[in-house]
Amino acid sequence: MMSLSVGAASYYSLHPGGGRSLPAALTPVISSSIRSLTLAKSSRRDGHGRRRRRAASSSSSSSSLDALFFDPHPPHDVAPSFLPSTSTSSSFLFGATTTTSRADPLTGWNPPRNDVAPLVAFASTATASSPDRPPTEDEIGLLRRAFSYFYGAERDLPEAYAALTKCIDVWESTRQGGDEIAGLFRVRGDLDMAALGGGVVRGGRGGREIRGGETSGMPVLIRAIDRTDADYSVAIRYLEGPDGGRADPEELPASRARAVRSMGSSATYSQALRASKDYESYFLSTSRIDENMGDDDAPASANGDGDRDGGTSFSDAVVDGIRRNPYAAWEWGMVDRVARNYDRASEIHGLAASAFDEIGDRPRSVICALDRGLDLASGLDAVDYGGGGKRDEESLAKTRKALEDAISSTVDVEGRDVGLLQRVVAKEGEARVALSGILWNSDSRGSAESQFGTACARLDELNADYRTREADRVSRGGMPSSVEPRGASGRECQI
Repeated sequence: MMSLSVGAASYYSLHPGGGRSLPAALTPVISSSIRSLTLAKSSRRDGHGRRRRRAASSSSSSSSLDALFFDPHPPHDVAPSFLPSTSTSSSFLFGATTTTSRADPLTGWNPPRNDVAPLVAFASTATASSPDRPPTEDEIGLLRRAFSYFYGAERDLPEAYAALTKCIDVWESTRQGGDEIAGLFRVRGDLDMAALGGGVVRGGRGGREIRGGETSGMPVLIRAIDRTDADYSVAIRYLEGPDGGRADPEELPASRARAVRSMGSSATYSQALRASKDYESYFLSTSRIDENMGDDDAPASANGDGDRDGGTSFSDAVVDGIRRNPYAAWEWGMVDRVARNYDRASEIHGLAASAFDEIGDRPRSVICALDRGLDLASGLDAVDYGGGGKRDEESLAKTRKALEDAISSTVDVEGRDVGLLQRVVAKEGEARVALSGILWNSDSRGSAESQFGTACARLDELNADYRTREADRVSRGGMPSSVEPRGASGRECQI
């Protein structure tokens, strides 16, 4: 059994990321040392180094969409939640939450406002033009510092925000390439989302903790939603403009998919469907397999559909792309859940679980397996959303087995990343709640109560540990948290 604690505001997350790299358009002005910061993981995952792609996507910086996904070991939570703001027994359709905070990273859609639908802009206002001058050495140095603050080992989001904003001003005022400017706006959008999710950013120089809701010191936290809306929209406009053809082909679907994710629960059904297609385009673009030509030298595709032991409805190229970036695949599955494609979401999460296993990331593999079970459980009642629910015996048995197998796999998860282990237990709690509902409706009342009770007990333990750690942090001079965990002590967990 794992010894776990709750040190963050939320527990229901998988931090996708790992393969972060800079937008391809910016790499000419970034030194090799900065490029190695962000492309190292992508090159480590390149298998035999073979990479066959379409002529249009032959850039050596073709992993640029990796910047869309965050560090797997961030110092704080990094993105908005997929979760609803309330906790109910039915919320496992999207996930469940035990806090009153809306800053819950990357497992749900829960923005603090609902008026961001216009953020996805598809009409370009950019015009083709030649730069007034190339960037100076000082300006290139500023850009290096901006990326170092964001992507480097000593992450400092306030400094990254300030430096990146200055770079954007310079690049726009000197009319640099639209593809480069788009890359800067998209990275700043990612930075906004990074700040949004955590609620706490530790300034690297002074070590001061800056929390969401403060009135000074960190504009990226105070106006993160507004900035995210604007930044992704501007990136899309530039990429659809005259200079967009210079960017890697995955840049545009990356920005569109990220824009829809930043909209949270205000995203429409059609927008979620489009985002899903953009994710698929990304995986095709980054695959080492050319679908049109075939490649006998390309790595074999991972086995695994929803059952993780059979074939897949996706092409070998898509599966290979998933293997190269399972963090992005997890996000894709969550988007398909919002788009009510529950079977497809479960298949994607199954493939992501297999891909994480291949790279030795057991905790995230288990989280994906748990999400696969939650996808199947969501599909049981999909008739309410026009999905033609499947409450037949075969579907119930498949869902129950998926949840039980995934829950049992949590016992052998080990690691030094306490926050990640916390998220495993939290996701296990979601799965137990879903399983208890299935058991209850199958007249297995005793087993249902046992699963539900275990979930409540584990969440209470996590919250108790969180309170202890928070009290210790405040006693050492930290600012009190605005987050008030509810755990399982409230009425939601009373049978």
